[in-house]
Amino acid sequence: MRKTLEDLYYGNIIPNEQQMTPGSELKRAVDRVAKYEKQLMEQLEET
Repeated sequence: MRKTLEDLYYGNIIPNEQQMTPGSELKRAVDRVAKYEKQLMEQLEET
């Protein structure tokens, strides 16, 4: 129990982390969102 609490405290365990299956619909959607977010941030930096 103590080891688990220490791992949480030091950030070795992320309780809200979600594992995604490579190639799944969810993974593809998340990748698209990340791509568009990056493009938007680049455009905002230019202005």
